[in-house]
Amino acid sequence: MATLRVLRSALVMGLIAGYGQVVMAIGPDNYGYTAVATTLNFEDLTVPGFNPVEILDTENDTAVTIPIGFSFKFYGATYTSVSVSSNGLLTFGNANTSAVPVDLSKTAPTVDVPTIAVFWHDWTFQYLGSDEAYYQTLGMPGSRRLIVQWNFALSNSGPGNDTVTFEAKLFEGSNKIEFHYNDATVDDDVNVSNGTDATVGIRAAGGQGAVKRYLQWSFNKAVIADSSALQFIAPAFRVSSIQRLSNGHMLLQCVGEPNVSNTIQASTNLVTFSPFVSFSMVADATGSFQFEDASPGLTRFYRILVP
Repeated sequence: MATLRVLRSALVMGLIAGYGQVVMAIGPDNYGYTAVATTLNFEDLTVPGFNPVEILDTENDTAVTIPIGFSFKFYGATYTSVSVSSNGLLTFGNANTSAVPVDLSKTAPTVDVPTIAVFWHDWTFQYLGSDEAYYQTLGMPGSRRLIVQWNFALSNSGPGNDTVTFEAKLFEGSNKIEFHYNDATVDDDVNVSNGTDATVGIRAAGGQGAVKRYLQWSFNKAVIADSSALQFIAPAFRVSSIQRLSNGHMLLQCVGEPNVSNTIQASTNLVTFSPFVSFSMVADATGSFQFEDASPGLTRFYRILVP
């Protein structure tokens, strides 16, 4: 017989971070995001030395909008705040408190907004044995990171009493995203353990199906191990190299949005980038393309527009 759960008010606990390493990768999606398993670097916001803000204490199926602490780009849009759900979700533009994870490749969430599914499942902080969520922005301007930690979250969809602890990190400048799973195992309920009955991935609004602006690491699969981590790498739309050809043309090697026409702008003024001329080139499935400027003039500066 399952142990009776007791509603709680507040319970403070701590963890000792572990370390692990795996080697898997997926992507790119149709915007250019890739994902790779990486080394665990779990920064436990509950231990001395950190000064986090506490949120979602005793909450179930709720969300709180928090400041990121810097400008963060996600699928071409820039955000300064993000909504944190008790169910292991980060969303932009609106909160999603749904407790039912969906297959990001086929189905839009009930709130169809840009979404980071860190460990989307019906978690709760209502009962004794669970804690709450924490967040803190760390680092120096230009290289800051927002950490959101779900600490001792309890599954609300089964009889088990074991908890999980995990966190997400958003990085300034690189706009990369990391998930760190200090404890992803629900020891007393395999039906909700290690990613079973959970979604892990990222998506743009309307990103499912043929649009494929999503990267789903897993859906309802027990593949999220303790002491594991994932990194979602944002595309860098850029001119990677420039070469002057023998005919005087400039040959640019570029990275843009995969499988679509990308805009290259050229100007003689690096400061204002005005006036400028625009060109269009279609990138391949990895986002790579070449552009040959037949009339570069004496000095020309180039940039790739972010869609």
